[in-house]
Amino acid sequence: MAWQHKLSAAQEKRTAETYKGSRSVMSGAGSWHKNDVRNEHLLIENKTTGNKASITLKSRDLVDLWHNAVKEG
Repeated sequence: MAWQHKLSAAQEKRTAETYKGSRSVMSGAGSWHKNDVRNEHLLIENKTTGNKASITLKSRDLVDLWHNAVKEG
């Protein structure tokens, strides 16, 4: 397992514990449950910076998150 995948998995685990939710299978890469973590009220998409100081949040990420939330009801 690559170090980036280990960091992402650890981040998703912490997020799931913090928000009393569960991690999505394959980090949401499947055809049904999208995004990384979910609970009764939230869908959460984690982002990591790797070696960079920051990330760019793209409007497409927010639109995709919104679409996924609408699909799940």
